[in-house]
Amino acid sequence: MKPEQKVEPNLGAMPQLILEKIVVGLDFVSLQCLRKASDSLHNHVDDTAPEANLYDVYVSADADSITTIYRGRDENSIFSTKVSYKIQQTGCLVASGERSKLLNGENYAEVAVKDLILILKHHFGVINHFHVEFPFSDPACVAQVPTFNQFLLTLHDYLESRTAHLKVKRFHMTLANIDQIMNVYPFLEAGVLERTSICKFSGREMQREVERNPERGNYEDETNSNEEGETLNVDRLVQLEQWKSCKDIVIDDFVVTAPLANLVNLSQGTVACEAVSLADLEVIRDAALFSDCPRHLYIRFERLVDVNDISTKYGKWYQEESDHRLVEFRNGNRILKVTFRPYKHFFFSKFPF
Repeated sequence: MKPEQKVEPNLGAMPQLILEKIVVGLDFVSLQCLRKASDSLHNHVDDTAPEANLYDVYVSADADSITTIYRGRDENSIFSTKVSYKIQQTGCLVASGERSKLLNGENYAEVAVKDLILILKHHFGVINHFHVEFPFSDPACVAQVPTFNQFLLTLHDYLESRTAHLKVKRFHMTLANIDQIMNVYPFLEAGVLERTSICKFSGREMQREVERNPERGNYEDETNSNEEGETLNVDRLVQLEQWKSCKDIVIDDFVVTAPLANLVNLSQGTVACEAVSLADLEVIRDAALFSDCPRHLYIRFERLVDVNDISTKYGKWYQEESDHRLVEFRNGNRILKVTFRPYKHFFFSKFPF
């Protein structure tokens, strides 16, 4: 009679009772790490994971990896976790802290976006900050741009399929074209969104400084204005309820093209128009005096329609230079300074913010 063979423990086929005992008491982050141990744990965690309760979500990348950072609260404590997905010859290396796992045959971006989607599926509250920072304009990452775009397309498909829009207070994204932000922005809850920040990738994380100090920007005076930036047509964005209801919009590193009437909630940015009327400028002036936006707005134009009426519309202009005029408007403690250079630009700067 043959001796009975010892059966080794098998993580791939654990009874339901054992699965329940393993995951009980674990925090959200530990559960997400545990789900990669085996298929049975993966499926069980996906079915039973508690709400994520996220505060902040950050997604960033470089030439050979994608990194996600999650901050939030679970039943036991406040958590902050960083997960990196790195390209390997045989697949994808997933690492978080001292833990890592090689997933053979897996694409790093596909794994990263699937994990992000899974976590968002378990989040039902409001996310304070949602940052997506892909280096589209970094020469070192040219080969990865199609991968970054596919990441956004996959995220788009998930967000589009949700029964409710994602609730985000402050949204920031680096981009190279408007299609990239359209994968995410239309699926944010318009009534929750308070701040939108858009810029090109710089590698210096300027946008986080702006988030911490919103009164500081790139437009403290007209000499900092982006006169020769790359054009960004936001016509599709300004039609969205998310844009219309957002109280604070900042666009850096681009020259925005859109009707001025659609830009009254643009806190900070550079705008290019073929023709501008003084009626258009009055809309911006009134918005600045009686609401929080704009703070710093630089308007370039090719033609001022009714330039001869400028003194009537704006009152007395204080001459600073031969081609440089300045006038101030007041509403209580708010002071709006409007700088005008004929056939060149208007610059609106408001104090205090």
